[in-house]
Amino acid sequence: MTAVSLWAAVLVFSAVGGTHVVRGLLNKAGTLPTVKDKNPRSVTGTNGDPPRFDVPEYNRGRIIGNFERFLMIVMVVSGSYEGLGLLVAAKGLIRAREFEDRDFAEYFIVGSLASVTVALVLGLALRYAVAPLWTR
Repeated sequence: MTAVSLWAAVLVFSAVGGTHVVRGLLNKAGTLPTVKDKNPRSVTGTNGDPPRFDVPEYNRGRIIGNFERFLMIVMVVSGSYEGLGLLVAAKGLIRAREFEDRDFAEYFIVGSLASVTVALVLGLALRYAVAPLWTR
């Protein structure tokens, strides 16, 4: 029962706390996604307002990041580190065409590295905390 509780706690923290950590780093790095429009004045606003954030892209990143962290935690706990490389490579290949936009590329790289780091820390902590509980 303790192992199940630890799993649940780590997965909840991964979804809630992991999202806060990743978004905090994106904000600190200044790489939050902004609205892209053909008219450059619409990004900064007509009155010199700060850039408008691309809320749909931001929310898609959150959902994808949560699934990504969940899968990576499972891979780390199971010791399948090769799967981590496959997951990160597949994610990069899917979005490869968008890397021509430097702002998106920075958003993607900072977000992915932060998400992978959170998943590795949580997965390793869970692996070493739960392993003694499952020994016979």
